[in-house]
Amino acid sequence: MTPTELPTGGLVLPYPPSLNRLYRTVRGRPILSREAREYRATVQGILAGMAYKASSGPVALSVVLYRPRRAGDADNALKALLDALNGLLWVDDSQIEELHLWRRDDKARPRVELVVREQ
Repeated sequence: MTPTELPTGGLVLPYPPSLNRLYRTVRGRPILSREAREYRATVQGILAGMAYKASSGPVALSVVLYRPRRAGDADNALKALLDALNGLLWVDDSQIEELHLWRRDDKARPRVELVVREQ
């Protein structure tokens, strides 16, 4: 998938791994899974080539999740997405004061479309 900017000024990013796949336990300690680390690196690589600067103030976020199949909770995909964008679109996801989420299905092209606005 080639990430692109939306006409609204938003982004198209790959579909994130589920919350259930973000962490693994190694020697009794939870660590980020390989899949989560790879997703984070992919998102960082996409944004590195674009002129985005991390906002330091409150933000509003609109997200449309296009799932690869009709299963899973929408909020399970949000954790990996929001964590991957820390330090890229905002300093920390605790800055998100408003969040709008839509869930759609697109088996052929799973993705996330998002728009961030500074409050």
